[in-house]
Amino acid sequence: MPKGVSDVQAAPPAAEGVVLQTTLAEVPVEAEAGSVELVDETTLEAEDITLRAGQPELLIEAKHSTWAMKTREAEFSGNVVATRGELVLRCDALKVKHEEKGAIQEAVASGNVRIESQQWKATGSKAVLDQTSGSLVLTGTPRLQEGSNALVGELIRVFLDDERVECEQCKLSIGAQ
Repeated sequence: MPKGVSDVQAAPPAAEGVVLQTTLAEVPVEAEAGSVELVDETTLEAEDITLRAGQPELLIEAKHSTWAMKTREAEFSGNVVATRGELVLRCDALKVKHEEKGAIQEAVASGNVRIESQQWKATGSKAVLDQTSGSLVLTGTPRLQEGSNALVGELIRVFLDDERVECEQCKLSIGAQ
């Protein structure tokens, strides 16, 4: 299948059961959608979307998505599940902004945010992934649980690569259930 953003823009105004492929600065991107509509020459809307990008594979599944190709922003809503490696994010809505080279610059999850890895689970009403610092910032009654230990506070920052946590106004319960 041809690659490139121009191929996506050349898609028919509306279609069903569509697989779109492109490359953003050497990062392959594939989106599979139940239906797709080209709103204008820079905006693509899709229903029942599955997105795969880069290495390790990032898989985003949602009922609905809107793409602003000019600003490299995508919004996902409705039972959003984002998986990368062992990390699974579930939320009501997810906004993703890509850098010019295709890498994710920032991702903001909102509404019933639940994050799980093999070692820990976290919840909150909002989570912001900052690629520059490699951190995930949870707010809105955030809770981080590892085994029977639980950390709650106003803000919990998880440094994903360093396996380090910072907490503001925190309480730690050892042996919590």
